[in-house]
Amino acid sequence: MIITENTTLEDLKKAIKKHINLAVKEHGHPFKTCSLATAGDHELDLRYVVLREVSDQLHLFIYTDARTQKVKDININHEVAALFYDPKEKFQLRILGHAKVHYQSEITEEAWAKIEVKNRRDYLSTKRPGEEIDAPHQAHEWLPTDEGDHFAIIEIVPQKLDALQLDKSGHSRAQYTYHSEEWTGSWIAP
Repeated sequence: MIITENTTLEDLKKAIKKHINLAVKEHGHPFKTCSLATAGDHELDLRYVVLREVSDQLHLFIYTDARTQKVKDININHEVAALFYDPKEKFQLRILGHAKVHYQSEITEEAWAKIEVKNRRDYLSTKRPGEEIDAPHQAHEWLPTDEGDHFAIIEIVPQKLDALQLDKSGHSRAQYTYHSEEWTGSWIAP
């Protein structure tokens, strides 16, 4: 368990940062994938994404195709939520924040150069994600692997962290808000 009866708010904040950082480094870490919620000018949308990088300030970086609905949503409404869950620890983490899309910039060029050629296909489809096609094989036509025209990075700047520890003897929950360049936490009822 991540939150025990002896856990302080400072301990928990350190544990959250540790697990988010481990997710980027360790294959199979449960926080490697999360659900990302967006809301543009249409209904809410939710999908799994892969956490690729995290900064010292806890900014989250997710790779995507620039033509996706989530990019369109973020360009309209920057507020997003990411939901992480570790079933072994029975620990849920929600991160609410503001997202920005990096596209055809220095940050995307640097990241693109680091992506293995075999993995670049995820961002090289000739069809835009969500485009209607006649048969599944039509989705498997790609641009040359040296073109990163559709590659984008979503950066999530957290504003609130909400941590929930599930426990048969009683759940525990804490919330942190980011203000004036520091995190302030409090215990709240689950």
